[in-house]
Amino acid sequence: GYPSTQQEPLMTAAVGCYNCQHVTFNSDIISETAGAGIEFTTTDNSSTTSYNVFENGALYDIGGLGIRFGHLPNSSDTDANVPQFNTVENTLIEGFSRVVFSSPAIVQGSGHDNAYTHNDIYDGYHSGIEVCLAPTCSPGKTNSSGTFNNVASFNHVFDLYQGVTDDGGAIYFATGGSAFVASGNQILNNKIHDTSDASIIDSDGYGGYGINLDGSTGLVTVENNLVYRVSAMGINMTHGPQLPNKANTVVNNIFAYARQGMIANGNPYLTNVCPSTENLIFNSSSNLFYFDLKSTSKFYTQAGCEYACGSPITSLHNWQSNLYWRTDGAFNTDPDAFHNQPTASSPNICASSSTGWTFHTFAGWQGLGEDLTGVANVNPGFNNPVYPYDDYSMPNGSPGVGFVVFNPNEAGRNNPIIKATDPIDIPATVVTTYYNPATAY
Repeated sequence: GYPSTQQEPLMTAAVGCYNCQHVTFNSDIISETAGAGIEFTTTDNSSTTSYNVFENGALYDIGGLGIRFGHLPNSSDTDANVPQFNTVENTLIEGFSRVVFSSPAIVQGSGHDNAYTHNDIYDGYHSGIEVCLAPTCSPGKTNSSGTFNNVASFNHVFDLYQGVTDDGGAIYFATGGSAFVASGNQILNNKIHDTSDASIIDSDGYGGYGINLDGSTGLVTVENNLVYRVSAMGINMTHGPQLPNKANTVVNNIFAYARQGMIANGNPYLTNVCPSTENLIFNSSSNLFYFDLKSTSKFYTQAGCEYACGSPITSLHNWQSNLYWRTDGAFNTDPDAFHNQPTASSPNICASSSTGWTFHTFAGWQGLGEDLTGVANVNPGFNNPVYPYDDYSMPNGSPGVGFVVFNPNEAGRNNPIIKATDPIDIPATVVTTYYNPATAY
């Protein structure tokens, strides 16, 4: 009889810190809960929740979500009263959502200047870190700028969904709407892998994204992340910003071995009407894309809406200086490597399938103005990226295209006071199903 909805606003927590300021939880363990683990929320609009820290702790065998900051927005929110300047750091969250399956490990509602860094998050039936939700995480009516300046960095997030739920994101931000875009949100230096959404058992299953910018989210910087073996796209943008000059930035990431593709650009035309001015959804630059699947497996490097309303496709999204490598070495000459949609379809102006697309080789993609300085015939030189080694180190240095080498192994806890071997493996509470990491990606 529990009415489960996104972010589980009715779920109570084993530990509550209400209207707390400057409170630190250090090396605490919370386990065996029916609902949430711990929550930091405000109870009225004259209070706030700020400068609190949960660090060096562990949450495992959690029935619902692990840690909550704040609630979904309401019209009376102000920048002063929503949760702000809070931190979750160096914490283990394992075996969550065991009773209420749609519960993420960390949930934030409306709030700003919060940080989630150097955490290990794994073995859950839904998302790892979720900031706000779609279709809108609107700002309050008075003195509110929305959900801004939140950072998810250096987290190791893996083994999610397990065939139980759909439509998530190992890291999920939904911080925009039809009339506003929150600024300053960042997804940096995370290591994300092994998602198995319910498509493994359901024909309509979907959405095991590595990074999901849901709704009309814009102005998010996605940088220095390693995303591999995900059951949908490496990164998904459901609609993208609905206002001009609010594009997302996807730069210097490694996307590898996704089942469906690298970057999905959903339908940016919410009313199925072309905007009066061009509206750039994202910039993608100096990323490394590494894969082995082809379009014959319904794998598309870029997917979603490719109709630019008669303008150059670079006005919809701008791809520059990226490196593409398919492990057979033939992506450079593949006639179906990239695509666009020259004319509107009906009833939606974005084609819902590849029947409305025109396909291109990489040279044809460059002819559209995309990736003029990119390459599609250079192996990036990862040390040993295949399963089970997953070694994305680069002993020969940068392969070019402006890519700056980073160390993915810096993600996760950097000072594990509570060892990963301390919590026991948490038994499943429902039948779980996984894509085979050796053959399915």
